[in-house]
Amino acid sequence: LKGWSPLAVDLRDAQFRLHRASLLALAAGVAALLLLACANLANLMLAQVLSRRAQFALRAALGGRTAVLRLQVMETLIVSIAGAIGGLVAGYLVLPVLLKLDPSLSRTFGEIVIDWRVQAAATFAALAVSLVSSVLPVWSALRGDLAKSISDGSRRSVGTRRDRRVRSVLVAAECALSVV
Repeated sequence: LKGWSPLAVDLRDAQFRLHRASLLALAAGVAALLLLACANLANLMLAQVLSRRAQFALRAALGGRTAVLRLQVMETLIVSIAGAIGGLVAGYLVLPVLLKLDPSLSRTFGEIVIDWRVQAAATFAALAVSLVSSVLPVWSALRGDLAKSISDGSRRSVGTRRDRRVRSVLVAAECALSVV
């Protein structure tokens, strides 16, 4: 066989070459959706902490700083874990429907399952975001003048200029991610 030479090609490259761009776009969409959910959670927790600032300041003034922090972390973990479980259940419910809508997916990509690494990454992301979005606002609320926070809370203030700026950045990030 003159003019012929052997060529070794990675099986994955050969199998997914035609669908690589679509799969990357899908992965980018999922990542953007995860970022949007994280921004939503952070905004929700920030609004909750700002509305409860006077309560947190009073508890901290009575010597319960760690109790306040622990309470907020537990509340946020419950919301995050419920969201992660809901997302995984939705994935398990939607996957068979998608495979029935387009049976060629199984022929093209082989067996399609929700990988344990994806589950672990989603769970880790939910836990990391919940910890950051619960600890930072509470720490910010408790590091200032507690007496001022208690008196401001009685007037139902909407937070300091910095708090409003952080909220505005989070809302802008959510809007940007939802447009993308």
